[in-house]
Amino acid sequence: MKFAFFIAGFAGVSCESMDITVAVQNLRSLNDWVENNLFEQGMVATEIGNRMEEWQTNLQDAFRAGASRGDLSKLLLAGRKLRIDLMIDYETDSKFSLGDLEDTGCYGSPLQKGEDSYPGKGQPVDLIDELSKSLLFCYKCAAKDHGAECKGRGNYNSSFSKKTGAKCTDKKDTCGYTICQCDLQFAQVFGKMSISFDESYSVKNGFDREARCVAKVPKESGLDVSSRSAGNKAQKSAAAETECCGFVLQRTIFKVDKQVCCDGDTVNPIGSC
Repeated sequence: MKFAFFIAGFAGVSCESMDITVAVQNLRSLNDWVENNLFEQGMVATEIGNRMEEWQTNLQDAFRAGASRGDLSKLLLAGRKLRIDLMIDYETDSKFSLGDLEDTGCYGSPLQKGEDSYPGKGQPVDLIDELSKSLLFCYKCAAKDHGAECKGRGNYNSSFSKKTGAKCTDKKDTCGYTICQCDLQFAQVFGKMSISFDESYSVKNGFDREARCVAKVPKESGLDVSSRSAGNKAQKSAAAETECCGFVLQRTIFKVDKQVCCDGDTVNPIGSC
């Protein structure tokens, strides 16, 4: 599909809370990626190929109608899901996709972060949920490494080959490359682990997220909260500061007032490296 023809569809879109120029660039990149994989990589008439064609149709319709910020966000998110699912398809023999994780466990699909129904907290219900938690932490740490604008829902560049599999093609040490590495390692592990996927942890099958996905409450000192001084509040604020340790899916978020990252990949109490 010729992308430039539809750029005019953004003329009436407000720029509030979204960089339209970046969004257009990302959608153009996604469209080129879809074109390449549909035809050069022979994905036409496959299940994921049909989803790619559907994505292009939705893109075309959105531009013709004068795309809103909501349209852009949904298209970019759908494109990200396609990238991850194609990674799973190229790297493993799994029949499952990222969509199967939506509304499951406490961490499900981290691309749902920000939705009211997504908890993103509590004890993971199984190994797959633990993997999803690792992906969520990978995204959070990418934002710490590259700035708040480096969001897990953003776009990046990747290539696919039947001989070499999936590859991240952005420059190293960039937001795009970091997020891509998060997704790629997740896809490789999930594809192998998905044979143990347990549908009983799905909300539609009765899993109670509100009851099961509860964050741990830190122990209080026993002082009356209402009597704390401004100094105590400042101390609490300092204690809340966090940093990341580790690499890709092995990243850990730790409190800097109590812990330290040793050798780049291990969190220990301060003074115990």
